Amino acid sequence: MVRYLDKHFLEGGNVLLFQDSRAVRGIWQGRFKVPGVKGYVDKSSGTTDFGAACAWASEFYFELRMRVRNEQPVKVVTFRKAFDRWLKEGVINLSQDRQTLHRGIGARYLLGYFSDFNVELINDDDMEGYWNWRDTYWTSGPGANDPKKRKDSGTPSVATRRMERGLLTQMWGFFQRKKLVKTIPNFPLPTMTRAESDPRTSRRPHLEPHEIRQLFDVMDEWVNTEDPLSRTYQRHLIKYAIEIVYYSGLRPGELFQLRWSDVRVQNGHVTLQIRETTKTGARVCVPMPEIEPVLRGLREWLGDEEGSEKLILRAEKGGPIKNFGFKTMKKLMDLAGVGVDGDGKERTLYSFRHTYITERLLAGVDAYTVARNCGTSVEQIQKHYDHTTNILRADALTQGGAAVVAKVRRTSKKKSEPEEPLPDESEEEMIKRIRQDLIQPAKRQIIF
Repeated sequence: MVRYLDKHFLEGGNVLLFQDSRAVRGIWQGRFKVPGVKGYVDKSSGTTDFGAACAWASEFYFELRMRVRNEQPVKVVTFRKAFDRWLKEGVINLSQDRQTLHRGIGARYLLGYFSDFNVELINDDDMEGYWNWRDTYWTSGPGANDPKKRKDSGTPSVATRRMERGLLTQMWGFFQRKKLVKTIPNFPLPTMTRAESDPRTSRRPHLEPHEIRQLFDVMDEWVNTEDPLSRTYQRHLIKYAIEIVYYSGLRPGELFQLRWSDVRVQNGHVTLQIRETTKTGARVCVPMPEIEPVLRGLREWLGDEEGSEKLILRAEKGGPIKNFGFKTMKKLMDLAGVGVDGDGKERTLYSFRHTYITERLLAGVDAYTVARNCGTSVEQIQKHYDHTTNILRADALTQGGAAVVAKVRRTSKKKSEPEEPLPDESEEEMIKRIRQDLIQPAKRQIIF
């Protein structure tokens, strides 16, 4: 409680200048009542000189009135306070996964840099400083010696930078709506070529058809194998998650929000109604028909009713999944020999989405249709799945190839050597066989 030793009213009674009995040095304090603003603004003058304190109080009161006139906040709000308010009010409509992501990024990076900044005064130069600091966070910055640092932590990829810029844009939009700031700074990304981006975080690893078959064969036995370090329930979650993502192309975050009421049959096809709270909003996903027995087996295993509001994948006690078991899934994929791709990139649950997209493109589905079904853009499809282009154009690329090869082989043989007969398979049949093998989905028997 304030104990006034000496009180003086200025500016028509709107400014109270006083000394607090608890203050050690007798510094003059100011309490300001600004017309049109609820409550008071308290601030220390920083001086024991009464004349200097009076001049300061009048100047600061004028500054507060100008702030009100310009629709600016009268109280200094640190970035930490603004960020905490955004977490409480600005992200409530986002999925739990997105909220967790924002809290993680905020705690490590945004609060790590902007914590005590006056949020209203953060400008373009400050943003440039943030990106420079962010780029070196794991290499020479605060995270360089972090014991929890991942082995592959390095310069953030293009995708990571864009994601964080999107977060900043959303956040400052909230700040402006709540009148915590008047203007929004620019969030330009530093110029970065694909070669400069960490390649380990920019590739889209997928599984080849034979690897899918290999994994599914191992998984069928693994899911019912007792292991004191991995519960059977968790193994079933992993199995069903892999199968559903592979047959639908869903993002893991979309899968973990899916409820039985979102699984429907329309025009003879199973459809999945993706929720508005997911990364790219609501849409209808049409998965492969092989998903039907998978979903049926999952529902029977859980004992759920059709159309219920229960999550189709959930924690053992019934709530949202907080510990899916990604490390356990990694052990499964290593056991099946498919834990990494040809470039040594670790495969994750997301890799089965990439596999779905790759196989749909190889099957001849156009990029626009695949993009709509997967909740992405044609540009992203063309950018990250261009490895399918040459395979789809194999006929054109190999036209006349067999005849040329045959001619070279005949003319290069020595007269003393008998000429090897050409295979009976025609060029057209060979290309057809190779292409069919690439796009053939994994075949497996599901026993209920």
